[in-house]
Amino acid sequence: MKKFGTSATMAAVIFAQVLAACASPAPAPAAAVPATEAPAATVAEKFRIGLVLPDLSNQAIADIDAGARMRAAELGNVEILTTATYSGEEQAKAVENYVAQKVDLIAYDSIDAAAVGPAVEKANEAGIPVIAIISASASGKNVSFITPDFTENGRIIGRWMATELGAKGIVAHVEGNPADAAGANLTTGFKEGLAANGITNIVASAPSDWDRERALAVATDILTANPTLQGLYGANDDVAMGALQAVNAAGKLDSILLAGHNGTCEALASIIKGDLDFTVMLFNKPLGGLTVDTALAVIAGKTVAENIAAPVFGIDKPIAEAILKGDSSKVPDNLKAEVGERVNKAQSGCS
Repeated sequence: MKKFGTSATMAAVIFAQVLAACASPAPAPAAAVPATEAPAATVAEKFRIGLVLPDLSNQAIADIDAGARMRAAELGNVEILTTATYSGEEQAKAVENYVAQKVDLIAYDSIDAAAVGPAVEKANEAGIPVIAIISASASGKNVSFITPDFTENGRIIGRWMATELGAKGIVAHVEGNPADAAGANLTTGFKEGLAANGITNIVASAPSDWDRERALAVATDILTANPTLQGLYGANDDVAMGALQAVNAAGKLDSILLAGHNGTCEALASIIKGDLDFTVMLFNKPLGGLTVDTALAVIAGKTVAENIAAPVFGIDKPIAEAILKGDSSKVPDNLKAEVGERVNKAQSGCS
């Protein structure tokens, strides 16, 4: 862990905040269908769910697809059709294609809220129910929105970084895509988390379109223009790993704090190594399974919650090392098993 003079007391305070946010996500109303409850659908009937996601090269996104397929296999009467792309226009076409195929429900994670909106409206007109996951369209009707609180996730990262650096910390941000609602909310929350802890200025911020190579270029430019930089947040772990390449090339791994978001195995391994410093872990396989259960409940005519919260967990090297030694006391009880499994897998090389 890089040293910036933060006291142990301050560190304890920030992780108390992180744990409070992770252990107590905003509860969904009682009508929500929990992931462990099999929805009341006719088992003999086959259902098709059209799933539209960003690119599956992003491990966190691939986990949504994997979780949905695992749940579908358990149920035995669900077929998952997946289209994955980082293009908002291609996502819109995918939604329209699923409308033409007359699937039973469409679930999507929008990469461009405005671009996907008209396609969601077409699904509404066709009477096909739609569920948003992670990031919703700017228009159209979603029967449910399953997502972490990305604004709060950004605050967690901002609070952590400001506490580590102090109020005079010099911080920059490599964004994802401002047109993506989840990315925009992460940026907003990050700024709020910094400001609440004394850092009111981000010296540089530029989009990467969620692309690692683009993030490398953006971070390189930021480092060149800001030689005294102390903290850098990459919008997700792929972006953060691109930024890490730039920081490493500049010979500044020991002087710049790096944060990401998603909790990919690669990022966790980097945290254990001591290169990346912090990330917020998402739990997207359970989210994928929850999407399937919620979809079948909707198809069966049940009322589901308009907003369903997904849990997250903030992790740095000391917490990861404690977990590897068998101490998961800082992990919420409902996340201990998966966090432990993922941290140990990262330690073993992500194989």
